[in-house]
Amino acid sequence: MKRILTLFTFLFLFCISSNSILAQDLHFTNYFITPTFFNPAQTGAFSGNLRGAMLYRDQWRSVTSTPFQEAVIAFDSPIVFGLTKQHWVGVGATLFYDKAGASPSQTWSGFYPSVSYHVGLDKKFKNVITIGVQYGFASRGYNIGDWLSEDEGLAQFNGMNIMSPDREFIKGTGTGGDDFSAGYGDLNIGLLFKSTIDKFSKVEIGAAMMHVLNPSFNFGMGGGQNEIGSRINAHLKYRRATSRRMIWEPSVYYSSTTGASNIQIQLRNQYLLKKKGDISIITGLGYRMGDAVQLLTGMQYKDWTVALSYDYGISELASEGIATAYELGVLKMFTFNKRPKVKPIIYCPRL
Repeated sequence: MKRILTLFTFLFLFCISSNSILAQDLHFTNYFITPTFFNPAQTGAFSGNLRGAMLYRDQWRSVTSTPFQEAVIAFDSPIVFGLTKQHWVGVGATLFYDKAGASPSQTWSGFYPSVSYHVGLDKKFKNVITIGVQYGFASRGYNIGDWLSEDEGLAQFNGMNIMSPDREFIKGTGTGGDDFSAGYGDLNIGLLFKSTIDKFSKVEIGAAMMHVLNPSFNFGMGGGQNEIGSRINAHLKYRRATSRRMIWEPSVYYSSTTGASNIQIQLRNQYLLKKKGDISIITGLGYRMGDAVQLLTGMQYKDWTVALSYDYGISELASEGIATAYELGVLKMFTFNKRPKVKPIIYCPRL
């Protein structure tokens, strides 16, 4: 088992040390709310019958009148069958929507069904390794008159006036209008390893390669190919109960694309208000290197989890530390307990 954990740790470190490629992707602070958006191997990787989640992010509203708004909705479920009793299959679907600017400027949306195969390495499922695959379809649309890219937003904030290379590319397609849209197919693959170390602690490590096929799209009429480069996501999470009422969860999330990387370090605390109660308060701090300090809070009630975050900007775009993003996430776990079928017993009246 130590060899498997060592292998996944090496994979995680390899992902962090890798350089990446071409296009920008969405990122979230509360990524654990919709894990299938970041790694398809997370599909069905939980105890229960069904998981539903929603995550919404509002970014840069404090520095621009055309904020970036992002949302993800995800559903997944483990199916109890496989090649052996220690195996099972997970299925799910993830939808996302991204909007930047007004009327509608830039939009990006997609629908990604996913499937995963989980292998329990022991009878008690203390160690599970998973491979997941996602294939879906996405579309991008632009309105050149209103669209504000992140490059242009940063330049305007610093008193400069530049044209984004993306805007120049789209204007060069020769369509003769201001509205453009195009779609493409997309493939993501992922690996995940979960291990129960003892009755107090667990560890989780995973990595995913997004946009494996380097999909491309164009807006027709002489326009060139606009390629979406691969993206690497990797995460490492450790969860430990220090008492019957308190759990600590440090985690590291890494993402790399377009020659840029994003490292996010977080520490969450979950505190049960009453020893035999159902309500836990979630608090924590996070740091996205070079971008923001994260204030984390939330609550868990039975099978419901609500997560809130506030990103306090420290990058060039943040004016004197003004918060640059807010997030709201809601997760619900469903467990359906089937009533056992009891055969009726008929007693002989002569007894």
